[in-house]
Amino acid sequence: YIVKTLEAALWAFWKSNDFRYGALDAVNLGNDTDTTAAIYGQLAGAYYDYDQLPQD
Repeated sequence: YIVKTLEAALWAFWKSNDFRYGALDAVNLGNDTDTTAAIYGQLAGAYYDYDQLPQD
C-alpha cells in the first residue's frame, strides 16, 4: 500500500499547478484517499507559498 499511495500523491502533486486542485485529484483517485491526501498535503504545503494555500 505504501508504494501505491506515495505514487498517487506524487502524481497529484506533479499533475496540478494549484494546491486545491491537486488535493481534489489526490482524493478522487480512490482507494486510501485520506493517506494519499495527507501525503499530498505535506508535499504541496512545503512547495507552495503560504499565500497560495486556500483559506477555507
